[in-house]
Amino acid sequence: MHTHDIPMILFTIVTQMCVGAFVVLGFVHVGAAIKRRENSVVERASRPVLYAIGPAMVFGLFVSMFHMGYPAHTLNVLRHPQTSWLSREIMFGSGFALLGFAFALVSWFRRASFTVQRILAALTTIVGIGLVVCESMIYYSLVTVPAWHSWWVPFSFAATSIILGTLAVACAVMITAMVRHRHETTGTPAKETPPTTTGWWSRYVTDEIHATNAPTDDQDGLFRWR
Repeated sequence: MHTHDIPMILFTIVTQMCVGAFVVLGFVHVGAAIKRRENSVVERASRPVLYAIGPAMVFGLFVSMFHMGYPAHTLNVLRHPQTSWLSREIMFGSGFALLGFAFALVSWFRRASFTVQRILAALTTIVGIGLVVCESMIYYSLVTVPAWHSWWVPFSFAATSIILGTLAVACAVMITAMVRHRHETTGTPAKETPPTTTGWWSRYVTDEIHATNAPTDDQDGLFRWR
């Protein structure tokens, strides 16, 4: 393997993990809806994972530009979406990142109903699945390489997304449970009043962090570190 291929490998693995994590979060929301869990409980459970997906996806898109040799050449890839799976990959990747960012903003500021959030999450999931399909088709479409022109390629891409996504969600949940358990055992308050000299954004972010890391209650069984 040449060092020139490292950005492509990082992009492929990171984006598959992000898509897989978002899909797994979708199953978590569906399961919570079936069990009639409160929306606030579901959001609090999935928010730490959601906020971790965004930076990881941005990192994946950033390193992918270096695979072109010169980052400015990335724009040339977008010229042939009708025939190029690489162009479609970049388009779906950018779309997944933008929709995911919009969903994170809506979830963060709570400016939309839970139904609107579900619709936006469904669109983000569809675009994310399209991204993984495009990534696999780049290799599958190469008929001259028999090892790649096989059903095993799209299957392995899908399996990698689910496996890495599940592991990412599990790690985020475990870390969140540990942080909340520490706050619970040390008696850290859920909220602390920030200095009045700070701006509204600083106060909002501080309150959100304290609310996310606050000790668990009886409804947050997923985060019980016992």
